[in-house]
Amino acid sequence: MSKRLIIFVMVGIVGLVVNEGSLYVLTDKLGMVYFISVLFSYQLSLISNFMLHSKFTFKDVKLNSYFKAFCRYELSIPLVFMTNYVVLISLVEMVRVNYLVANFIGICVAFVIHYTLSKKIVWSSHENKI
Repeated sequence: MSKRLIIFVMVGIVGLVVNEGSLYVLTDKLGMVYFISVLFSYQLSLISNFMLHSKFTFKDVKLNSYFKAFCRYELSIPLVFMTNYVVLISLVEMVRVNYLVANFIGICVAFVIHYTLSKKIVWSSHENKI
């Protein structure tokens, strides 16, 4: 396993804590329905993950524009999010899995897509051309 992949996983664990923690607070403590609160919790984890990936995972990739890289990150995420979201909703509604467990499983399923898009699109060595 490459060093970059290990760091990506470690940042992902931080993002998982941010995601699950904010999902729990928004749903159980503030009374939001889980299929809405997951949208907010996912965005919070995306912001923290982007900052950590820029600082640690892809620190050797020179970015001409942090803002453009963040936009590419946000634009690369819908497929990742939809994978996670479909797994979450399916497990909760069809199998009656707890929403936090279902969300964790969805994140795990979407991991491969997320890593590939991050490496190939967001922090690509061809970043200057995009």
